[in-house]
Amino acid sequence: MSDMAIVFVQKKKYKEFLPFLDFIESKIASLQNINDSNQEATLIESLAQELLMETKKSLEYKTDQGKLIIKKNTISLTHNRLYVGNKGTKEIAITSISSIHLSKPGIKAGRIRFFIEGSLQETKYQAYLASENELLITTPNDYRTMYEAKEVIESLRLHHSEKLYQALSKHTMTASPADEIRKYKSLLDDGIISEEEFEKKKKELLD
Repeated sequence: MSDMAIVFVQKKKYKEFLPFLDFIESKIASLQNINDSNQEATLIESLAQELLMETKKSLEYKTDQGKLIIKKNTISLTHNRLYVGNKGTKEIAITSISSIHLSKPGIKAGRIRFFIEGSLQETKYQAYLASENELLITTPNDYRTMYEAKEVIESLRLHHSEKLYQALSKHTMTASPADEIRKYKSLLDDGIISEEEFEKKKKELLD
């Protein structure tokens, strides 16, 4: 018998302990899920960092319907002709992706779809045909593959957004008073700010 074992002499005591056993097991399962999530997040970040550090490196994720290739600045979608008639590869800049939709396969095929910033084109949903900005997902394994791909791309999108923000912030900090006055004069000419607001800002910059 283990040194950690709990022995119940009476059946009644055992039944009273069962709710606590369920609670302990649920806590253990919860901790396991947290541990798995942390390991997954670490893997995703590691893959993204590899792409950011090595310009020529790429990651390839295949499904029955095609493949997705991720690089530092772009993704590429290639479709099997069995599913879609167009040939070749569609390349998309990561900075142009506004959102990513991922759905599980069920009665209908799931899909990973990339929405492009500024695109107004709407594609009618078709159960087993993919548009040029998406790949179909027909198996649970394909879904797991594309889930990892999506998380890597989201990590790269975050990196590029932060880099752009830092560049804009740096430009703002290094801009001369004359540059700032010209910017506000342009806003005045466009009617976005009033003459009074422009003069006030001009005075602040010249003081």
